[in-house]
Amino acid sequence: MHKLGIIFLQVFSLLIGNAALFAQQPQYTVPSNPSLRRLILSNEDIGFINYSPSRYVKLLPIVDTPFLNYVQDLVKSKKDFFVYLNASGIVYRFKNFNKTGDSLTFIRIDSTEHFGYNIDCYPFIYKNTLYNIGGYGFWRWTGHLRVFREPLKQWDIAKVNREVPVIRIARPSIWYNSKDGKLITLNHLDGNEAEKDVEGLGVKQIDSVMMLDLEKRDWTTLGKLDPAVAKNFSLTTLIANTNMGLFVNNNSNVELWNLEENKIYRLKDASYAQIFNALNWYNYIWSEDSTLYLGNKNILKIDSIVFTTKNLIPTEKKIYAVPSFYDLNKKNIATAALLTSMTDREEAYLYGFELDATTACDSDTAPVLMDVAVDTSPSLKSTQNHPQIDTFAILSDMHGRMHC
Repeated sequence: MHKLGIIFLQVFSLLIGNAALFAQQPQYTVPSNPSLRRLILSNEDIGFINYSPSRYVKLLPIVDTPFLNYVQDLVKSKKDFFVYLNASGIVYRFKNFNKTGDSLTFIRIDSTEHFGYNIDCYPFIYKNTLYNIGGYGFWRWTGHLRVFREPLKQWDIAKVNREVPVIRIARPSIWYNSKDGKLITLNHLDGNEAEKDVEGLGVKQIDSVMMLDLEKRDWTTLGKLDPAVAKNFSLTTLIANTNMGLFVNNNSNVELWNLEENKIYRLKDASYAQIFNALNWYNYIWSEDSTLYLGNKNILKIDSIVFTTKNLIPTEKKIYAVPSFYDLNKKNIATAALLTSMTDREEAYLYGFELDATTACDSDTAPVLMDVAVDTSPSLKSTQNHPQIDTFAILSDMHGRMHC
């Protein structure tokens, strides 16, 4: 066969193979149930629908490789109900009920081809638009914020001030406040397999509590996980993300972690605790205002719990510790004093805390923070013999721009 003909056949085969790989069904019709009907008819910005890992069910009967094994996330905005295939860009949206109301039709609304770049990302709704953030792909954990441009049927990057590698896990690692457009992560991962692991630690878990303001698209650090919370964090599982905070199962103790108040509440009613301890029975868990709904796909009723101050008991426990800058170690005052001479538009990232304008420009606070940076940062600690020159150069490389 002519060489040109062989090349044509190879290219044609490749195109056919890719078409087969990415050609998901344009729509699916699936059985309805009370939980799905309740979710679809709701006018609330519910966002990501949690589920018990042992009771997870796939809504769409996808059989194509590799997508048949992908997690199907359910995400609800005020007007739309989505099925998002995690680790890809594939999105289906609810279209309609059938005449008898016992089945649902979903249509595909994207034309994306790439996948495997955002494994275990966190999907959510902001201003009636579908987003996802973080996840793992291409040998690293990322902090990418991605927005779905429905008119273009494509995903796009939404730029933020820094990357924070958010990941969705069974633990209560993310709280999203759709009303205020704030996303808080209680910890995140740091790992890049393309770089040498000099310290031999592998993927590191960072216990900084950080908040993303979606309006400004800026991350700020609130503090560090309280030692008591961090100690039991691996044993704590997420029940539901609610407007009140995160409901969690902390070693069989049901708690509300109120991130806005930085307080932990204990559930008072014993019967509610029994329901929570039987969470493996539910397929869908979501909240609307102060009501938590728990549904099973095979049961005609939906369990619900209304939370008030009467069934939540405040404790003395905090979720995260806010750093007290004045109480920090002050060994290197000479080096610390350097920060006071920096220009009024400099910003330093010290010990994982991103300083805001007020703190960075405060002549009393700045020396203490500079000292902590030198004591705790390997890159800065190596410059202690020549702090007046090298440390300033490093901080200049790290600085951002702000108005004091």
